[in-house]
Amino acid sequence: MAAIQSMVMDLSAALKATMSADATARQQAEAHLAQFRDSNLSGYLASLIAELNNDTREADVRQAAGLL
Repeated sequence: MAAIQSMVMDLSAALKATMSADATARQQAEAHLAQFRDSNLSGYLASLIAELNNDTREADVRQAAGLL
C-alpha cells in the first residue's frame, strides 16, 4: 500500500512539473510519465483517473491528469 501511495505522490508531482516553465523539469516529468505509461498502462490510466477525481489535488494537477 505504501508503494502505491508513493507512486501516486510521484504522479502528482510529475503532473505538476509538466506545466513548469523550466524545460529540464518538464522534460524529466514527461519522461517519468512515459516510463510509467509504457511499463504499466492500466495502472497509469487508473492513476490518472484517481488524480482527476481527487478533490484535494490542485486544479492544475487535476487538469493535467485529464489532458493526458
